[in-house]
Amino acid sequence: MEHYRTAIGLLSRFADEHGFRGGAGALTWPLLIEFWMGTSRNWENLTRTLLTSWDAARGGLSPQIREHLAGEPLKAGPRRRTEPFAPYSTTEWDPLRACCERITDDALRGHRAGLKAAEQGVDPANGQWTRENALWLLSRHGPLLERQISAHVELHHSTILKRGGFAGHAGVLFPTVDVALAYRLSLGTMTGIVPDGLADLELGDLDWAGDTTVLLDFVKGRGGPQSLVLSPAAVRVLRRWLEHSALLRTFAAPEDRGSLWLVYSSRYKGNTGSVAVPRFHETTVFRWIRRNRLLGDDGQPFRLHKHRIRTTFENNCDTSAWTGRATIDPHHSARVEGDHYLSRPTPTQRHAIDTVIKEAQADLVRKPTPRSCWPVRTSKQPRRRCPRRCGSW
Repeated sequence: MEHYRTAIGLLSRFADEHGFRGGAGALTWPLLIEFWMGTSRNWENLTRTLLTSWDAARGGLSPQIREHLAGEPLKAGPRRRTEPFAPYSTTEWDPLRACCERITDDALRGHRAGLKAAEQGVDPANGQWTRENALWLLSRHGPLLERQISAHVELHHSTILKRGGFAGHAGVLFPTVDVALAYRLSLGTMTGIVPDGLADLELGDLDWAGDTTVLLDFVKGRGGPQSLVLSPAAVRVLRRWLEHSALLRTFAAPEDRGSLWLVYSSRYKGNTGSVAVPRFHETTVFRWIRRNRLLGDDGQPFRLHKHRIRTTFENNCDTSAWTGRATIDPHHSARVEGDHYLSRPTPTQRHAIDTVIKEAQADLVRKPTPRSCWPVRTSKQPRRRCPRRCGSW
């Protein structure tokens, strides 16, 4: 709202300096064009949006201004990149995949161990505040807030802190933001789908055809709706994520349960507790990279670019069947391959092949020959004149 307010102020000040005294309906297109040419693209776009909305509600702009609003902005936008993105090197790509695999493996292993420990616990309101009892409480009531836990066990906040505290228990049972990001990056590296295509996935976008085949429907930024049959490795990552998030999904809000990605975070203070659909912003991804000490080839923190993920995936697919050898293997020379896949035909086979070739050549000659049409009464005349062509009559 502040940006729109500033845009209105800039346009009003410019119009006042040029002696304009009137409302939006009295604006002239020369005045607007002069303002747009002297300002930045951002303010031009904001004033265009404001005038278009005002005209849709009031309908007071002149036809000339409407025509200009329907056209392209006067200020040129940022130049699009003309060079293709280079794929990540193996020294960047392999550590990223290994990091994601390590995080997801450790988190899922801890999740399974936490579920077993929760089965051995009891309600801490009737017992003591132990790790097993805390996991039991969270597995039955979800990722409660600290004040909700204190009210349930009827213990003061400081007393719970002395007996082990709150931290760590919920992160064992429920996937955190870091863990969910690792799952999503791992799925992206195995499918080539950019993060934007994975961000808004729903459970309904997964079409299971058995236990090992999944057809994934997603929306590509400029390509629109797309479908992809996941590889076995990608299906494995997806199944592990669904297992890891199954318990948390039962405590999510009804409108969020259909979302594929759900996380627990103590920073979320909504009505449903600490369950939310994550939005992995650039700062979140950058902090995740710094925490896991991922570096690029230049020694700086690894820069994650969505388009380079897809480029690297496609590049690896193109070279996956190549051994990397540039020299000719003597065991796969033309002579050896010919001996394996070619054989000398028998006389009968050669005669059959020659017959097929002759018939094909005759068909090629016969096609360009013009046809002659003769009346029935004079059908004997062409036979006398052209006995070779009419020999089969």
